[in-house]
Amino acid sequence: MKKISQVFIALFLGMFPIQAKEETSEHIREESDLPRIHSAVLPLDLQEGTALDPLGDNEDKFSGELPWFNEIKKSRGQYLTIKNEVPNYEFIFENPIIAFGSSAGGSPLYVDQSYKFGINFGRAEEANSVRIHEILISAYPKSAFNSGESNIASTHRIPIPIPEEGTEAWSGFVNNGYKIETLDNQTGLNVVLTLAKNRTENQNPDDAVYCVLELRASQPDYYFKIETAESYKIGDTWYPAVKSVDEQERPAPNILFTVDFNAAETTETLRRRVPRRVRVVSRPVYRPRPVYGTSSRVTPISRVQNTWRQDQQRQEQRRADQRAETNRQQQRQVQQRQEQRAEERRQEQRRADQRTEERRQEQRRA
Repeated sequence: MKKISQVFIALFLGMFPIQAKEETSEHIREESDLPRIHSAVLPLDLQEGTALDPLGDNEDKFSGELPWFNEIKKSRGQYLTIKNEVPNYEFIFENPIIAFGSSAGGSPLYVDQSYKFGINFGRAEEANSVRIHEILISAYPKSAFNSGESNIASTHRIPIPIPEEGTEAWSGFVNNGYKIETLDNQTGLNVVLTLAKNRTENQNPDDAVYCVLELRASQPDYYFKIETAESYKIGDTWYPAVKSVDEQERPAPNILFTVDFNAAETTETLRRRVPRRVRVVSRPVYRPRPVYGTSSRVTPISRVQNTWRQDQQRQEQRRADQRAETNRQQQRQVQQRQEQRAEERRQEQRRADQRTEERRQEQRRA
């Protein structure tokens, strides 16, 4: 987790005024040498959540009380990263990037109120005839978690497909302001997806998709898990963002975040709420001034670029430290496997010696 990225915020300027706390953060799945393939989640309405480790139950983050998403049916995926210009699927995960809602130790989210989340994910593969490119919301009834059981499956799914460009559905999508609104009657969840299509005129068509997901629940009876089905084009080759660990050639969903809603606030809770100091990040207006001679000045863009470079340097150092630790762990694992194989050979030799001795004894008795 890192402080909110100026570059990532800039993608949403002009679409929405963003309310951001001083410590608002962008949360990414895993850092890569190619930033445009980062899967990221950015809370836009003061939502406080809990960033999760990719594997395990994250018990240390919840004082030993495991939230609901540790009781659901899990599957491990391999996430696409670029290291030294080589695509690989070495990063394994089973948890969301971040969890929102009071059950996850975050700020409570109330029914009949809208909450926006900025998300960054891949595209539809051109060569894929199925062209699955969607956001998938899985619903879990809260009553299913009262029995103490685990491995709980979703009872309902809400697909939010993004139309294919050039189709009739895409024309309607464009005419509607790049918006799709879906109301799910079973769970009472209303979803508005807004694609940041006009965020930059000269964007690489192979870059990731940035959109805002607005969620509004009418009842507090369900937990929700938000996933995406996506691919990335690197060079001339398409790669699924996630592959299944069990079936490595099969694309798998990318789990972005979870969310749950509480019953509506009462007059008492509204009165007790402490006002929060916020700042509004909106589109900056810069008036160009003539620059005379050869003197240089620091522009707002250069400040963002300097901040981005410093952030990249820190990320590179963290990646180097992680690679060193990974190498150490791999060396230890190799040594352990060698010792285990040596012990297995010794045991096999002892069994062979024992069988030889038994045959000698049988021959002597005969």
